Amino acid sequence: MFHLTVDDLLRARRQAEAGINEYGLDDPDEIPVGLVDLLEDMSIELVFLNKREIEGRKFSGAVTAENGHLTIFVDGNEPPERQRFTIAHELGHIRLKHISRENPEMI
Repeated sequence: MFHLTVDDLLRARRQAEAGINEYGLDDPDEIPVGLVDLLEDMSIELVFLNKREIEGRKFSGAVTAENGHLTIFVDGNEPPERQRFTIAHELGHIRLKHISRENPEMI
């Protein structure tokens, strides 16, 4: 089981706030944030899959890095609200450097 410390949570919050400032997402007139536009600005590909499971495991989303290219995969069968959450969640992995263009891991 994965356990977060208070320091982990504080780091995540700082990174979220830094991303909001860095990408100019703090304008209340721009809520909800245009995640697809943000991904385009960040040169991150977004792919919707029609799969609920991959290799027998429940699938909502994942992010991969291959040949310097980041791709976020999202279950296209889930409701739009869940898809938005999943996209934001995968962006969090990128922001927290759990994965990068140079690190070909899948989360």
